[in-house]
Amino acid sequence: MATIQRSTTKVANKLVSYAEKRAVERGGVNCGADYAKTQFKATRQMWGKTDGIQAHHVIQSFKPDEIDPKKANEIGMKLAEKIAPGYEVAVYTHADKKHIHNHIVINSVNPDTGKKYHAHGTEELLKIRAASDEICLENDLSVVKEHNSPVRYKLAEKALLEKGQISWKDEIRQAVSYAKVDVTSLTDLEKSLKKDFNIEMKLRGNTISFKHPDQKRFIRGKSLGYPYEKEGIENEFTRKIEAEREWSTLDKIVTAVRENERNRTSELTPTGTPKSADRNHEAHIEHEQKPEPKIPKRNRNQDFGLER
Repeated sequence: MATIQRSTTKVANKLVSYAEKRAVERGGVNCGADYAKTQFKATRQMWGKTDGIQAHHVIQSFKPDEIDPKKANEIGMKLAEKIAPGYEVAVYTHADKKHIHNHIVINSVNPDTGKKYHAHGTEELLKIRAASDEICLENDLSVVKEHNSPVRYKLAEKALLEKGQISWKDEIRQAVSYAKVDVTSLTDLEKSLKKDFNIEMKLRGNTISFKHPDQKRFIRGKSLGYPYEKEGIENEFTRKIEAEREWSTLDKIVTAVRENERNRTSELTPTGTPKSADRNHEAHIEHEQKPEPKIPKRNRNQDFGLER
């Protein structure tokens, strides 16, 4: 099961630094993952497109214990080739607490044509999810039908998006989306936002608020959309924990069944019969084949005391 989240950034270096820091596997399409920051920047400068959105970010998350990091990275690379052909893409795979996920970073400018990558709106998000589902099915992984959670954009924010720019509110949304992939509690989320993005978070009753480093005031999660409200975030944590618990239990059951199977197999002979029965059979045959004891011939004269 792979779920998809998507966002953009106007500071590509910061996004790549965050993604590569915890990567256990990495790969690149039309670029080297270890040199993504340098190569992305060079391409944007070559075409004179350094303003606005610098990179697009896709988070592809997998069900716990369903895939290993190496395979996840390979699937992330295939998805990158499918949704951004011709563009430079770096794929970084994280494996925090068995929760394996890809950070797919797409440079905003095509190195050959200079065209900007466009993936705005619900329609494009659904296309990415469909491509991910197709690749997962090809690799015998489960897929999940996702519901679109409403994100609240005001007219000013929509105008910026149409110009290829993002607002400080969108930067908060991105930071929360990145951070909550790696954590399962509000306490850890607060620490991650402060450490990795310098964004402050505070709780007051059922209200959660965030403060962008360039702003003086906090903004409530409710103003950003349901995924950024306290309830929305906690529900996501609950689903993640339940999924991990479910797969952990299933893993224990599978391990126990395999262990019993190994034990049963070890008690069988090459012909498939139980070793204990085989040993009894061998003992029976050995008993039947055991020669009768030889009785020495006796002299009748000796027996009757007639021999002198």
